[in-house]
Amino acid sequence: MFGTLRLFLAILVVYTHLGPPHGSSLGKHAVFGFYVLSGYLMTRVLNEIYRFRIGPFALNRFLRLYPMYLLVAVLSVPTVIFLDDPGEFNNRYGMPDGAWPWLQSFLLLPTVNMPPFRLVPVSWSIAVELINYAILCAFSARNSRFAWMAFVVSVAVHAVVLLVTDDHNVRYFPWYAAMLPFSVGALSYFYGKDVMQALARLSRHWRLMVGAGWAGILAIAFYLGAIDRLAPEIVSYLSIVSMATIVIALQDLKPGNADKAMGELAYPIFLTHYLVAVAVDRLILGSMPRGLILFFVSLIVMLVLSQVLVVLQRAFVDPIRDRVREEGRAKQPFIATATMRRSF
Repeated sequence: MFGTLRLFLAILVVYTHLGPPHGSSLGKHAVFGFYVLSGYLMTRVLNEIYRFRIGPFALNRFLRLYPMYLLVAVLSVPTVIFLDDPGEFNNRYGMPDGAWPWLQSFLLLPTVNMPPFRLVPVSWSIAVELINYAILCAFSARNSRFAWMAFVVSVAVHAVVLLVTDDHNVRYFPWYAAMLPFSVGALSYFYGKDVMQALARLSRHWRLMVGAGWAGILAIAFYLGAIDRLAPEIVSYLSIVSMATIVIALQDLKPGNADKAMGELAYPIFLTHYLVAVAVDRLILGSMPRGLILFFVSLIVMLVLSQVLVVLQRAFVDPIRDRVREEGRAKQPFIATATMRRSF
């Protein structure tokens, strides 16, 4: 079910950026949710598939993320150059000064500060993920003690930054802000089965009460994100707890082909939604303001384009990834599900 969850989170991001101009926290729900899920899955595959063989893991992550990103970046060049005012949708669209911003975009380089220009505006979060993959691989995914240490450090960082500034962006955009949901994802891997076993030992009455309580937390978090009425920090931290709950609940469900197919669409939809929105708005809708019409029409185009990108990925990149994965397996490998084998 993780594939369906990833697609849902990607669509939440798209809705936040292209839908009616309210509910801005829904996208932050989704991004922090991606981070929790990535923290869990990367910890799982590092321990059970790659056994911390850094070379194969890093190469497979590169092949999973970069070729499709590079293709979307190339497709975005005409949007920036030829279409009117693409910066209306994101202020990082627009002609940059000099060659370095172009190169920086194509190379997907992590940066300390948000750069003024990106061919793929959401690529900042991919760079954040890359940094946290390295932290997981080097430290926090190795055992539960290290995961706890990363969690405590990240909580302390959030607390200090909260005392220093009221600017929510510094607790959302930087790589160190993402350490918190990533560490929660790692802890979900180390303790998820224990949590489910503990719940199984409870009586049916108590299980219903616990389930109803967590469902209430999920509903509150989603509602607050939709109406954007509370401080962004409260919504963000509720979203982390909510996503950890979902990850633990879904961890043992076997994915089917439909779930796998939906999961494959999540990344290209996330990458292409600004590109598609600008093209749809300028070439089809005639400069319509953001809202439900722009969201739904763009989503249809995104689904078609994303399926094309998935087919190309399967044909030209996934065979290389499969070889890298097989060569990097430990002698007694974990038997991954189809979704995990193809996604990681």
